[in-house]
Amino acid sequence: PTDKLVDPGLLKSVSVLTGPLASLEHGSGIAGGTVAMRTIDGADLTGDTPGMRFRQLLGASSNGRGWVTSSTFAWQPSRRVDFLLNHTRRARDEPKDGAGVATGAVGFNVPSILFKARLRLDDAHSLTFSLDRSTSAERDVPYGQSTGTATFGNVNRDRQGTVGALAWNWDPAGNDLIDMELRASRSRQRIDVTAIDPGSFAARLWAGLYDLEQDRVTLKNTARFDTGPVRHTLRAGLDWSQQEKTMLRAPATNTTPSGKL
Repeated sequence: PTDKLVDPGLLKSVSVLTGPLASLEHGSGIAGGTVAMRTIDGADLTGDTPGMRFRQLLGASSNGRGWVTSSTFAWQPSRRVDFLLNHTRRARDEPKDGAGVATGAVGFNVPSILFKARLRLDDAHSLTFSLDRSTSAERDVPYGQSTGTATFGNVNRDRQGTVGALAWNWDPAGNDLIDMELRASRSRQRIDVTAIDPGSFAARLWAGLYDLEQDRVTLKNTARFDTGPVRHTLRAGLDWSQQEKTMLRAPATNTTPSGKL
């Protein structure tokens, strides 16, 4: 589980992809697969007509005195240009268990900001710039995220990350064989891992503070076609990425050194 909030109103589509090949398309490579979420553009909120729109989400929870707010502003100055800005913040104090006893879980206050700008060059070509700065707080979760088991010990994991991306899309009307995207992105994450149990593997080997930087360029095309009554979707592309990890603070017995991947 994660305490990072995703406002459902920001999602244009959600795809559940199973298997390592499907997840590699989005950079994770986890054997079980991944969940890919695509956010809306400003024109989706304005109804693709020039103007401005504002939407506000408010929520609260009684356990841990939690609250959440999500503010979304969209501006479309012309038919071909649109902007989207979202600010989300979620906070919670120490929660209690079913018997009303404090659990000892550390509280959090995590903001996130998303900015998108899109220029439609014509009916088939568009350029989209996005900047996502987010924070998340995971409390008492397994260190091994891909396995979901506590074999290595449970941890508190705090993330701060920034992702900037520029994408070019070519999607000609009436041609289902071409839906091409060229995307270049750069991300930086700072991850602080604190072990719940001081004697666990996580405490002795992996707890610490890390910087992760990744550069990635992808080119992919989605073709859709029919063979009789069967509908097919074929995705093909190229992917280049480089990741560099720097340990800022770690146990002396850490077995995962800094370096490039």
